Amino acid sequence: MGKRVLIIDDDDIIRMTSEEILHELGYTALSAESGESGLTLFNEQFKEIDLIILDLTMPGRSVVTIFEDMLKSDPDVRVLISSGNSYDPKIQQLLSLGARSFLQKPYTIADMENKIKENAK
Repeated sequence: MGKRVLIIDDDDIIRMTSEEILHELGYTALSAESGESGLTLFNEQFKEIDLIILDLTMPGRSVVTIFEDMLKSDPDVRVLISSGNSYDPKIQQLLSLGARSFLQKPYTIADMENKIKENAK
């Protein structure tokens, strides 16, 4: 069975396209449209999730608090932060808290595949 990747992004097109790409690359894709629903899915299945691609800006709770809650369930959680804005100070904050890497939007299939290979469990 391929690695399981959870995509948390409020943009339907990005989420659905990422799911399709992951399937084509041989990964199992899970997705959530908000930080809260992503956190719920993560808490239910964190032992089976190899990597999370987490959008930096979504409505609702701060992505920083979502990530901190993930760390409480799994201190070894592997998260890629994804955003079109590479200058947001939250990126450095999340990396210092333990996020693995940053995936700049728009990303190519090769970018996504390389980041997953480098950072998944």
